[in-house]
Amino acid sequence: MTLERTRRLLLFALLVLVLYAVIAEPGRAADFTAMAIEAVSGAALGVGRFVASLVH
Repeated sequence: MTLERTRRLLLFALLVLVLYAVIAEPGRAADFTAMAIEAVSGAALGVGRFVASLVH
């Protein structure tokens, strides 16, 4: 099995799991999505502060 085929298979499995989670527990999926977006936003703010501190 090639690396590309393995990646495709893992991506498909992840997509199926995400769709199942959204269909089975939409409230929890929404909470998780909000938490993930908040984490990414916090990380971006941290990187921005770090870069700003390097400039000044």
